[in-house]
Amino acid sequence: MDIHINNDEPEASPKKIEELESLLGTSLPNEYRSFLQKHNGCTIYPDVPTIEADTNMGVWAVERFLSVEDLIMQKQTKVMYSDNEYIKEYDGEKYPINIEKLLTIAIAERGCYHIYLGNEEKGQIYATCYSDGDGLVKFDTNSFNDFIDSLSFYDFGDDEIEEYSPPKLERSSKVFDYFLFDTVQNPELGFQRFKEVLKEYGDPNFPKDDGYKNVVETYVHNHRFLKHILSQGGKTEGLLNSCNNYETIQLLISEYNEDINKPYKGRFPIHNYATATSMHDHKVGYELIDKILKSKIHINLSVTDSNGVDIKTKLIKLNKGYNDYIDYDKKRGNYNPEDWIFSEEIEKIINGSNHKGWLGKLFKK
Repeated sequence: MDIHINNDEPEASPKKIEELESLLGTSLPNEYRSFLQKHNGCTIYPDVPTIEADTNMGVWAVERFLSVEDLIMQKQTKVMYSDNEYIKEYDGEKYPINIEKLLTIAIAERGCYHIYLGNEEKGQIYATCYSDGDGLVKFDTNSFNDFIDSLSFYDFGDDEIEEYSPPKLERSSKVFDYFLFDTVQNPELGFQRFKEVLKEYGDPNFPKDDGYKNVVETYVHNHRFLKHILSQGGKTEGLLNSCNNYETIQLLISEYNEDINKPYKGRFPIHNYATATSMHDHKVGYELIDKILKSKIHINLSVTDSNGVDIKTKLIKLNKGYNDYIDYDKKRGNYNPEDWIFSEEIEKIINGSNHKGWLGKLFKK
């Protein structure tokens, strides 16, 4: 079966691999070392391992093999995608191995794939899945090449497994995997890793695929990342329409001169903030608009949407949805007054006065 590989980053230099091996305190298995040097982080198709494991766990597709730079960062600080803490807590004695010598080499649809670096079974492939899985499991191979050669497609019990040849990607989508750069204990390392991956990606205004967000939109609420993206040519056009965070709105207006009263593709930002499709959306929108109305940000309340609906009408609907959510919380026994607000500013627009409805009286008590 043909294997299709889309590389994420340039080929790894021998010097970079030696840096990784120095951090690991051992050499990489030869087969994996050769793969890593040629495919320095990649997606691969087909992507489902078919080698037998020693449990009945469901085997999940490989979403992305990590690069040398990812692996180096993995040894320098805690990374959010790793299952290391789960392994230590639940499976530290499941196999007669030193779990500190497990290196996470790939992200799966659920969980991770690992290679063992201890001398007793160097190159052994393991997987972890702590979401409807069996935790740490061992595959019946210590050959990385055998693992790659086993990759196939999900078998859903049909007579034939449909094969396909995915098109070669124009560019890697790695930059959109925000969890790869989430390094809480050392944010600087994750930020520098993000900058390197973004540089390889190129134009931050280019979407992951048709109908998907671009890089700017993906990181709109991560202000440090956003500022760097904008310094690399990212555009702010339309960002106010997709925001649901007051601090981000403030940033875009004060530092990037975005106009909250300017429509984007025929729609004003305030219309988006006041439009809700779920109970959670009603809460987010209500509390966001309250903050905006209390701030020094000027909002033109006379604008209407493409259907001629004005802001007052939208706020009446938003206010009702917010109150309905409170009632729902009470019925479930989860109501806590501290989780909710009463917006005098929204009430003024709805009623045209300072009159408070039943919710206002409730909060006054």
